[in-house]
Amino acid sequence: MSLASIPKICMLMWGIWPPEFIKNPSLRTWYLIYKYILVVYVSILAGSLISEWIRLIIFHKSAERISSSGSLVVTIILLSIKMLIYQKNKIPQRFAKFVEVETDIEDSNDPEVQKIYYTVLRYDRYLNIGVIIATTLAVSSFAIIDIIKLWEIGVEAWNFDEASFMYELYFPFDKKKYMIVVVAFNLYTIYMGGVLNVVCLLLIYTLIVFSALQLRILRVRLRKFHTFVGKYGKDISETLYYFIVKHQKSIEFVETLNQSVKYVMLIEFLLNSANVASVLFYIITVKSTDFFYAICLLALQLLQVFVIAWISNEVKLESLKVADAVYDSPWYEQDEKIKKLLHIILLRGQKPLTFTIGPFKPMVAETAIMTIQAAYSYATLMMKTYNK
Repeated sequence: MSLASIPKICMLMWGIWPPEFIKNPSLRTWYLIYKYILVVYVSILAGSLISEWIRLIIFHKSAERISSSGSLVVTIILLSIKMLIYQKNKIPQRFAKFVEVETDIEDSNDPEVQKIYYTVLRYDRYLNIGVIIATTLAVSSFAIIDIIKLWEIGVEAWNFDEASFMYELYFPFDKKKYMIVVVAFNLYTIYMGGVLNVVCLLLIYTLIVFSALQLRILRVRLRKFHTFVGKYGKDISETLYYFIVKHQKSIEFVETLNQSVKYVMLIEFLLNSANVASVLFYIITVKSTDFFYAICLLALQLLQVFVIAWISNEVKLESLKVADAVYDSPWYEQDEKIKKLLHIILLRGQKPLTFTIGPFKPMVAETAIMTIQAAYSYATLMMKTYNK
C-alpha cells in the first residue's frame, strides 16, 4: 500500500488522475473516454442548475428555493475553480514523487525510518477513511430524507412546481412522467458530488502529509548521517551533500506546492467559517426529521476545519525540527568543513516551511480556533436576526 492508494482511486473516479500514469494503452484509452463523458455530464449538470436557478428567479418562487439553488450554483462554481487550479498547476502529477520516496524507504532497510513511514501511512489511512465516512453519511442522509418524503407523499401528489426532489435541477420534460430519470440523475449527482468532495480534500491532505513525512525522515537520517557513509556517499562530506540536496528538494516540494494551492487554502479559509455557522444555524432551526443530516454535515465541516490546520502545522513543526536533528548529531566529532555544511543546514532549518492562506498568513493550528470563533460569531448574529 501507498499514501497515494486511496486518493488515486478517488481521482480515477473523477477522471483527474494523470493519463500518463496509466501504462496500459488500452486502459488509458478507455480512461480518456470515461474522462470526456464526465466532462459532458458536468456541463449538463451545470447548465441544469443555472437554468433552474434563473427560472426560479424569473417566476418569483420562494426566497428559500432561490437561495438554496443559488448556494448550490456557487458551490459548484467554487469546486470547479478548485479543480481548475489543481489541473492548471498539475497537482495530481506531484504524486509521481511518492514512488521515488517510498521506494527509497523500502530499500533503506532502516527500521526507524520504516516504522515512521508505516505509522504515517496508518494515520493517513484513518484520515482518508474518516473523510470518506463523514462525506458518505452527509450525502446519504440528505438523499434518504428526500426519498422518504417522496415515498410518503407519492409521485402523483408531489408538486414539482413548489418543491424540487433533492436538487433544484431543470429538466426539459415532464418530471412526474419520467420520475425514474429524475431520481436516478439526482442520486448519481449526489454520489459524484460526494466523490468530488473527497477528491478535493484527500488530494491536498495527502500531499501535505507527504511533505511532513519527507521532512521527518530527513530529520531522522540527519541525526545519524555519519552511519550512511558508503550508502549515500563514499565519505562523510559526500554523504552530507546528499542530505543537503534532499533537504533542498523537500523545501522546493513544499514551496512549489504552496504556490500551487495557496488560493485553494484561501477559498477554504473564507468558506469554512460561513459553512460552520450556516450548519450551526441549520441545526437550531431544522426539523427533527432532518436533524441527523445536520449533525453529519456539521461533523464533516468540523473535520475539514481541523484537519487542514493540523496537518499544515505538522509541516511547519517538522521543518523546524531539521535544525534540532543537526544539533543532536555528532557534529562535534567532525572537521571544520563538515561543521560548516551542518551549520548551513541548521540555519536553513530555522526558517519554517508553511502553507499560506492565499498571499496572507500561514495555515497553522491556531487557524482552526480562529475559524470556529468566527463561525460562532456568525451563527450568533444569524440567530439574533432570525429571532427578530
